[in-house]
Parts: sequence; C-alpha cells; structure tokens
Amino acid sequence: MRNFKKTIAVFSFFFCLPSPGIIHAQTASELYLSSKIETFLLPSRYFPFDRKIDVILPTGYDLLEETQDFNVIYVFDGQTREYPMMAYAMPAFVNLKYGDKSIIVAVHSPSSSIYSRQDDFLPDDEATKARYHGHGGYADALGRFVSEELFPYINSHYHTNGHNLAIGHSLGASFLLHNLVTRNIFDHIIAISPNFAYGNQYLAKEFIGYDFNQKKAPKFLFISDAGEERIQGWSDWKPAREIIDEFVAKGGIPKSTVYTRRSYLDYDHMSSFVPALRDALSRYYAYRDSLSAGQSQTKETYHKHLELIVPKGSGEVYITGNQTCLKNWNPKGVKMKQVSDTLRVIDVDVQLPVYFKFTQGSWQTEAVYENSYSYQNQFFESKTRESYCFKIDEWEKVNE
Repeated sequence: MRNFKKTIAVFSFFFCLPSPGIIHAQTASELYLSSKIETFLLPSRYFPFDRKIDVILPTGYDLLEETQDFNVIYVFDGQTREYPMMAYAMPAFVNLKYGDKSIIVAVHSPSSSIYSRQDDFLPDDEATKARYHGHGGYADALGRFVSEELFPYINSHYHTNGHNLAIGHSLGASFLLHNLVTRNIFDHIIAISPNFAYGNQYLAKEFIGYDFNQKKAPKFLFISDAGEERIQGWSDWKPAREIIDEFVAKGGIPKSTVYTRRSYLDYDHMSSFVPALRDALSRYYAYRDSLSAGQSQTKETYHKHLELIVPKGSGEVYITGNQTCLKNWNPKGVKMKQVSDTLRVIDVDVQLPVYFKFTQGSWQTEAVYENSYSYQNQFFESKTRESYCFKIDEWEKVNE
C-alpha cells in the first residue's frame, strides 16, 4: 500500500501531475479514498423496535487503524441527513487540522404518526405530553439506549478514544440537556436552539435544579437560540431561556466547563443551525487545541507501547512530545530501541492527551507515514489502548 499522504497528493494536479506510470500502478482503492457510511439496526431492550444508526467513517479509516483512535460525534435527528453530513463536513471549514478526523454516529428517530422524534426526545411529563398531543415520554429510555447499548457497540467495533461530542437541534438539543441532568452521558455538548419551555418550563427548572458545581458537568457546553419567541405560538421560549441565563450569571455553570451562549437573531429556527454549528465547532476545536499545549492533562499516567517501522538505514530514531517524559519537544528526545534495521520500539508512561513526533535527532527531516497523518503532530488520548504501530514510508528533508 502506498503512503496515505502520497495517495492524497495524486489529486494535486495544479501543483504536480504524476506520470502516467505512477497512476497506472495504483489500484482504484488507492486512487479514490473517501469516507464510508455504514448503516445498521441495533436491537434495544428499551424499545420494541430496532434503532437505526448511521456511522460515517473518516477518509482512509482502514489505513489508519494501527495508529489512530477517533473522537466520536453523536448527532441526533439522524433521519434528517443534513445534520450528520454537516457535522462531518463542517470541521474542515472551521479548523482544517480536525477535518475528516472524527467518527460521526447519526442516531435516527422514527417518523411515523405512532412514534416520532417527539417521543424520543421528550420526558415522561404529563404537561409536556399534553402539549405535544400525547407524544413524548421516552427521553430517558433513549438516554439509556445510548449510554448502555450504543456506546459499548461503537467503542467495541470502531477505533475510538473514549471521548465524545453530542450535537442536537431543537428538541434534539433539549434531549441532550435533559440527559445532561439525568445521567450526563456526553463529555461535550452542542445544543442548538433547545426548547426549555415545554411542560410548564420543565427543562428550565430541571436544568437550574442540577448542581453543576457538586456533580459531574460537561467539559464543553454550547447553547444557542435564534429568537424563537418570534414564531407564533412560541412566545414562552424566551422567559424559559432567560431562567437559564440568570442561573449561569449567578455562577451555576462551573469554571471547569467551557461554556458559550450565543444568539442568532438574523436567522430563523432552522437556518440558525449552520452558523451556530460553525461557531460551536470553532470554539470546541480551540478548546481541543488548548489541550495540545499541555493544559488540562490527566493526573494519571498510562502505559503505551509504540512500534515504529522505518526505512532501512534510518539510524537512531527519537520520540519527543508535549510532556517531560518526552523531553518537551526537544528534537533529540527519547531514543527508541533498535530491534532491527527497520524496527524501533519504546514503552512510555504518559499523561493524556499526548502529542508527539518521531525524529532522527533534529527538525531537519520530517516523517512521512504510510498509515498515519503526515506533516503534523501525532496524537492519542485513549485510556484503554496500549499498543500502536507506525510505519514511516520515508524521511523527507524539510524545506526541500
């Protein structure tokens, strides 16, 4: 298999057109790398029907399985394909470093007159169900399905890093905030235009009754609105939302949570999803960037075994990274053990997340990988996976 980055580079026609011989030597799968969507029905003990799930895998996922653990983005209202597809596409337009590097899990809600998204997302509250003509009552069941059945399935079938981000819009956002209070199953939440008003301000009262300073709180929380009270029949949205704003102003959200509240009054309830998602992801990835700078690392250390397959004649190879045990980005960091002319190994105990690079003792060469992302820091934060194997296709001289 040719180098992943080199395969991508075949398409840079404006810069360097490969010779016909190189093109003919590559297989169709090497020429046409793209993301992949897997769809399945997952049985659940909490519902009398199977739950439909879409999984959008990053480009080259199969090539990266020895080196990468992926963040998972759970998107609700998956039956509305625009939501998961925008969650997949948007990162590349707000922070290219994170583009096409997450697994998107789209959770579908049924769309029948008997059972719909309203049943999925609303709690078992009589006033709420009366407002929605008898629909609702399964929000807790859906939360248990996600945490007890979907999470284990995704983590056991795909290379995940144990961290997740949830995205919901409207009642999908309300569901995320309800489950934040009841079981807090997500590390990070983007709640776009949630309805806090249903059931005589049921969610608003539930939210401010939760002691975020004493109990578990999300690490990143983004809540937006589009002035929905301007919609006929939705005038109660604003006073319910103001209850949340007052709660936050009084210190209800701990400083350990990166919290953002935004209004998009130039957009309506549906169209606000795009600018809100753009802003939310921009802030979320800025938060992730702060971790790469060495902030908010785990106090615990985790044992990692790294194997590195290198070109013949590579000589001494080092690993360096964002913490003391990796010599804090000194290019002549920790020397790896030479097992053979092409194999280097090392065992390290690191805090998470860890960012690192392999070097030949200086920054004068850059590793070009066969099974990882080239020209950037390598990265992992999985607490459970212990072994990784990187394959370097060549050492490329910098600035040549």
